[in-house]
Amino acid sequence: MRRQIMTGAAAALCAAGAVAVPAIGQSPAPDKTPPEVSIAFSSTQLESRLLGEGVQFGLAASENVKVDASLSMGGRTFDAGNVVASTTTSVQGPGKQLIKLALTDRGRELIRQNGTEPMVLHVTATDAAGNAAAISDRLSRTQRLEARRAGGSAAAIGSTVLRPGAEIPIDFPGYREPADDRLPANYRIVRYRVSAVRGDKHAMTLKAPRGFGIVTLGVSEGSEVTPTVRNADYPGHRAVRIELNFNPKIDRGQRATGTWYLLAHRG
Repeated sequence: MRRQIMTGAAAALCAAGAVAVPAIGQSPAPDKTPPEVSIAFSSTQLESRLLGEGVQFGLAASENVKVDASLSMGGRTFDAGNVVASTTTSVQGPGKQLIKLALTDRGRELIRQNGTEPMVLHVTATDAAGNAAAISDRLSRTQRLEARRAGGSAAAIGSTVLRPGAEIPIDFPGYREPADDRLPANYRIVRYRVSAVRGDKHAMTLKAPRGFGIVTLGVSEGSEVTPTVRNADYPGHRAVRIELNFNPKIDRGQRATGTWYLLAHRG
C-alpha cells in the first residue's frame, strides 16, 4: 500500500489544522476567477481639459492586471474608425491608479465641434492567468465651463461583469439562487459602483452585456444612493433607464455612494 509520507513539521501543522497537504501528484486548481475591477470618472467632461489632457479615469483592481483602454466617439462601436484614444498599461493590485487617454487629432477635431457625439470608454483588465474583466460606460457630451456651472451632473459610475461560477453577491428579488450560490451558465451579473452628489440632475442607463436581457436589479446593503426605475417593462430588455434616489440622511450637495447589481440572462 502506498502511503503519503510527511515530515515532522508538516505533520505537526496538519494536526493543528493550520494547513492542508495535497495528495502526491495533485495539482492546484487553475485560476478561473476574473479580477475585481472598477472605474471612476466624471460623467461630464470639460472641453478645455479634454483638449489639454485627454480623458482621465481611476481604476481599482483586486490583483495585478494588464489594462487595455480605449475611447470611442462619433459612434457606438469600438472599431478603428471610431476609436479616438487608446492605451495599454498595468495596475499593481490590490490598488488604484489614474489612467490617462490622450486624444488623437481626429478626437480633438470632434471635441471642438458643436454637438459632439457621446463618448464611450471601454476597459479590459486581464490577470496573470488570462482571466479578463470588461467594463464599458458612456460619458456625457463635452461641456464648456459655463455649461458645467449651469448644472452638469457630478456622478461617476464604474461597472464589472461577473461570469458563471462567480459567487452571487446578494439576494435578487424574484430570483431563486442556486443552492451553491454560484452564478449558473447563461447568466451574467453587472456590478455598478456609483458615486453621485445629491441635488445634481441625474439620469442613467444600465445595460446588460450584449446578447443578454435584464432579469432584475438588486442593491447592496448600506448603499446611500439607489436606482429608481423609469420604465417598468424593462425585464427581458437589454437596457433600463433609472433615476437616483438618495438616503434622506444625505444632505444636498453631499456625495453618496452605492453598489448595484444587474442580473441578466442570455437572450
